[in-house]
Amino acid sequence: MKHKGKVRYAVVGLSHGMEHVGVALKNSRVEVVAVCDRDKAKTKQALAHVRDAQGAEAAGRIGAFDDYRRMLDWGEFDAVVISTPVMAHKDMAIQAVKARKHVLLEKPMTVTMAEADELRAACKGSKTVCQIGYEVRSSQMVRRVTELIRSGKIGDVVFVWWHSFLLCEIRGWRSERKNMGGKLFDCCCHYWDILQLFAGARFHRVSAFGSRQGGIGPNADQIPSVATVNFEYQNGVKGNLSSSEISPTPEASLFGVVGTNGIIYGNPWRPEGAGSLDCYTEGCLYREQITISGALASRGHLGFREQHEAFLDSILQGAPVVCTVDDGYEVVLLNTAVDQSIATGKVVLRDDLARG
Repeated sequence: MKHKGKVRYAVVGLSHGMEHVGVALKNSRVEVVAVCDRDKAKTKQALAHVRDAQGAEAAGRIGAFDDYRRMLDWGEFDAVVISTPVMAHKDMAIQAVKARKHVLLEKPMTVTMAEADELRAACKGSKTVCQIGYEVRSSQMVRRVTELIRSGKIGDVVFVWWHSFLLCEIRGWRSERKNMGGKLFDCCCHYWDILQLFAGARFHRVSAFGSRQGGIGPNADQIPSVATVNFEYQNGVKGNLSSSEISPTPEASLFGVVGTNGIIYGNPWRPEGAGSLDCYTEGCLYREQITISGALASRGHLGFREQHEAFLDSILQGAPVVCTVDDGYEVVLLNTAVDQSIATGKVVLRDDLARG
């Protein structure tokens, strides 16, 4: 579906949603026309910020809501950014799709596969855009790695990995395993999404171990503070993601892509907050060091601004959706597989989950 002029945004869930509001206010193709949160103080604060940024002329068109259903009934917007806790994603997204609104839905798409199936069914045949907020996909760093892989300079990919070691405190709804909380499920889902892109195939099976510090054996309900996950993809590529949320480190996030003719080492943070690569290509004959400019790309939150550009391109120009509901479904499958493997100590097959 194509529109003329600016895309009118509504943003719901203003704890994280204010970051979306901030990006939207700097985009010449967007007008923020509504904000929504159950916390009226957050709504009032967001409303004042939007009015200050967009000027007096636009002020009269801005709606402030503490009820999502009322905002949908009002309906004076083209697209809604849903940035609420994941437990509310499915219902809110389905309601928006039925109201014929474009949707940018924060990740994870849903908590359960049943919810994901319901959302996929609601989106089937819809003429509106529904994009899942795996923004790292849209980052300049991932685009550059993908270009290097496709060039053949590192040969065929045989192994991919990501390490996330940091010290953090998990609060609120993210502190519960049933909500896919903790860094492993709420944050590392970005990374197994990207690893699957780098591998070039969907996962075939998963083996995962995760527990509190010092724990061993199956873990059915605690959020793992230390974990490791092994992937086998449908094309034979192998992969690993290792995570700790109790380890202060100078390099909180590192990744790699191993080929038959070279290797890529990546750092999403250094030196300018937008990523850097150390690439050995053509049998390691050449070494190329690449730094993504923090002044030109999303700094610190990779791809966050670029995901909005992709969303707008899909709405205004009919461009392919950068992260579809089906892509989001794959990550729900991965979250479920990792959760089940940690809970049971068993290998989990994608086909068994998909059939279930």
